[in-house]
Formats: sequence, structure tokens, C-alpha cells
Amino acid sequence: MKASQSSDVQKAFILKQGRDGGAVAEICRKAGISQATYFNWKKKYDGLLPTEMRRLKQLEDENAKLKKLVATSSPTAAAPRAGSRRSLRKSRTRSRGCRRRWT
Repeated sequence: MKASQSSDVQKAFILKQGRDGGAVAEICRKAGISQATYFNWKKKYDGLLPTEMRRLKQLEDENAKLKKLVATSSPTAAAPRAGSRRSLRKSRTRSRGCRRRWT
């Protein structure tokens, strides 16, 4: 994913203009962003101050690192479970034998 070229302050200013009643198409044109980007920012950052945006990014980064750490360090996470549903389903279908269709 490409890194954002807009700072948190710029994002907050753009979202504030939208809240104040400006036309979204005009705001996006002036800021040089797409409307999809504007609405993604609005969904994620609407109502946050720039400092809160930075804190949110830090928490998301920390969460991603912890998830990666857990995924790599846990031996049971990588290995498939012995009694999974898929293995049970396969064994049931094998035990039924061959079914013939009479036409």
C-alpha cells in the first residue's frame, strides 16, 4: 500500500471543510485527492484531532507487530489441528462407500 502524502493536520483540515458543508467534489479537487480517499479518511478519522490520528496510527502499527509476533512464535497457530472439521468430513465420505446412481 502506498504511504499517504498528506499529513494528519491536512487530513483533519480537509475533513473539517467537509463537515462545515463544503462540496466534497470541490474539496477533493482542491486537495488533489479522490472522493474515495476522502470517504475512507472520513470513515477512519472523522472527529479526531491530528494528535489522536497519530496515536491511532501508532496503535495500529503496534497491533500489527504483535499479531505478526504471535503468528510466528505460536507453534499451534501454524500447524493444522488434528480434529478439524475438514478431516472429519473427508473420513465420513470415505466410510460411506461408493453410491451408484440408477438411471
